[in-house]
Amino acid sequence: MARPKSDENGKVSESGFRIRRRILPSGTAVFLVDLGKVDGKRRRQQFATITAARNHCRHLATDKERVGLAAFALTDSDREDAVQALRILAGTGISLAEAARLCRGKYGPAETGATFQALCGDFVEWMKATPRKLSARSPGQYRPATVTDVENKLARLCRDLGPTPALAVTAEELRRWLDAQDFSPIPWDNHRRAVGMLYAWATRAEGPLHGTANPAAGMRPPAMARGAPAIFTPEEVTAVLRYVESSRAGLVAYFAVGFFAGLRPDELRRVTPEALDFDAGEIRVPAEASKTGRERLVTMPANLQAWLLKYPPAPGKPLGPSYAALARFRREVRGAIGRDWPKDVARHCFATYHCALYGMDKTAEELGHGSTKMLHDHYKGMASRREAAAGRYFAIQPATAEGATQWQLLSKPA
Repeated sequence: MARPKSDENGKVSESGFRIRRRILPSGTAVFLVDLGKVDGKRRRQQFATITAARNHCRHLATDKERVGLAAFALTDSDREDAVQALRILAGTGISLAEAARLCRGKYGPAETGATFQALCGDFVEWMKATPRKLSARSPGQYRPATVTDVENKLARLCRDLGPTPALAVTAEELRRWLDAQDFSPIPWDNHRRAVGMLYAWATRAEGPLHGTANPAAGMRPPAMARGAPAIFTPEEVTAVLRYVESSRAGLVAYFAVGFFAGLRPDELRRVTPEALDFDAGEIRVPAEASKTGRERLVTMPANLQAWLLKYPPAPGKPLGPSYAALARFRREVRGAIGRDWPKDVARHCFATYHCALYGMDKTAEELGHGSTKMLHDHYKGMASRREAAAGRYFAIQPATAEGATQWQLLSKPA
C-alpha cells in the first residue's frame, strides 16, 4: 500500500481528504478525516488507525466520483429543477431524495418488480409483527392460528402464481385460479379473502403497492346452497353425553360446554376452568380466546352447572382436547350412537334450541355474533318449531344409576 501523501502544510491526505493525527487525553492516538462542511458545519470522522482512515477516504472518493458522473448525465433542465427543489426544502431537514420517495409513495405508480410470492412473504411477516390488525373493527394482534391459516392459503396460490409480478394478479387471473381448484363455495371464498387481506395491506397508503387495485375486491363466490344446519335431537344429545360419561369422563366438560353454552371448538381449546364463574353463572371468554377478538360473557344454564360440578375439568388446562384426540373420539361416537358427527354440531344445537326459548337477540349475544343475520338466515325456521324440544334439551342432566346405559339403548336399531 502506498504511503499517504503530505500537502504543503505537512498534513496527511488521501484521495483528496485530509487526515489529522490527534492525541486524546488518555494518551491514545486517533486519526480524524476531514469531511468538509455539511449543512454549514464542519464534519470529521474518527478512526483508530491510519490504515482505516485511508481506506475510508478511498471509499468516499469512489462514491463521490460515482455521484459526480451521474450528475453530469443530468440535463440542464434536470439540474435547474433539482436546484429549485433544494431551495424549497431548505430549512425542513428533508433531503431531495427523501422528498422524492415520499412523493412517489403518495402519488406515483407502484414498483412492478415484486413477485406475488415475495409480496406474500412480506405480508405474513408483517402479520406476525404488527401490534394491530388491518380492520379497525378487530383490534389487537393476529392470532398465530390466523397467521398460519392465511400463510397456508397464500402458499397454495404461490405454487402456481408465485413467480407472477404482484401487479399482474388481476381479478380475472385470480378468478381463473380459484375456479380451476374445484373448490366448494366456502374454501373458494376463504382463499379469495386471504388474497383480499394481502392486497388490502399492500395497497394501503404506506403499502408497497399503494395506489393500485385490490384484485379480490368485489368478487363473489359461486352460489351456495343454504341448507339448515345439522343438529341432534335432545335424545341424541343425551345418548352422546351418556357415552362420554361411561367411556371418556375427562371430555364431559368439553362436550357439556359446547352443547349447553355454544362456545366454538377453537374457543374451548383456549378457555380454562378459571373462566367458569359459578357464583355469577357465567363463562368469561377472554378476547385472546374469542374468534372475534372481543371478550364476552356466556350464561351457564342450570343443567350445564350440574354437569361441570359432577365432572369438574382439570385446573389450568384448556377445556378442549387436541384435534387428533377429538377426531379419534368422534369415530368412536359414530359407532356407539349410529350417527355421523356433523361439523360444529354442538354449537348448532345450542343456537337452535336457545333461539327457540330466548329469541334471536339473546342468542346472538351468547354466540358472540355482531348481529342476528346469521341466525335469521339459518335458524329461524328450525327454532320456531322446536320450543318443546328446547325445553327437554336444556333439562339434560348427568346420568343417574337408572339412566347410565341410555346411550346403549338409543344406539340399538329399532
